[in-house]
Amino acid sequence: MKQPNEQPIEPVQSSKNIWIIVVSVVATALIVGGGVYAWQRSNLKNTEQSLEQQISTLQDQISQLQQAQVNQDQQINQPVAEQNNQPTTQEKATPEPVDEYADWKTLVNSTGGYSFNYPAEWKAAVNQYHNSNSLFGPSANSGSGLGGIEVNNYPGTLESYVTYQEQNTEIKYLSTQNVTINGVKGLKTEYNGFPVSGFSVLLKNDNQIVNIYINDKTSNNVALFNKLVESFVFTR
Repeated sequence: MKQPNEQPIEPVQSSKNIWIIVVSVVATALIVGGGVYAWQRSNLKNTEQSLEQQISTLQDQISQLQQAQVNQDQQINQPVAEQNNQPTTQEKATPEPVDEYADWKTLVNSTGGYSFNYPAEWKAAVNQYHNSNSLFGPSANSGSGLGGIEVNNYPGTLESYVTYQEQNTEIKYLSTQNVTINGVKGLKTEYNGFPVSGFSVLLKNDNQIVNIYINDKTSNNVALFNKLVESFVFTR
């Protein structure tokens, strides 16, 4: 009797092997993928922790810098505040005005209605021939002096008086300059004349012209003369 033929089992075995390989590959892929995922998660977490730590460190440094700035401002402002809060123990002494004429003398001409200061080393006197006039200088007296003050009746202006003097005397004015002496406007002049030359200041007082003059051009005497003129005042 003939035995039936045995069917081949190789295809079934081969199919099983394929599934085993596929499962193994999938399992390996899952294991490897899971490991990679876990490794990435671990690295990401470490990176986040590192960044958080750096941010925290920077915040601490900013806080420290802000506090240091506050402390520095307080140290700067504290001395100023203490100085402002300190009571004034002594008021600053107000310097007394310096009297430029402290060692000068004064002449008052009541007839002429004026007064002026003159240096201690000079002399001054009322003119004995015209009581409204005065004389001054290093060796002045009532009859003569290096300079003097003349009160002239003249209704015109100072400018016309200068013109009048040039037309009727030996005086020639080299220059004129507007000045104000103790509130009174005038003209300061430099003149050449015969036999003397010098400087003068002309002041207008009602219908009179006051001529303050010095017949000299030496620097020291002219400086004293200028200071004398600045002290001149009308007394009426």
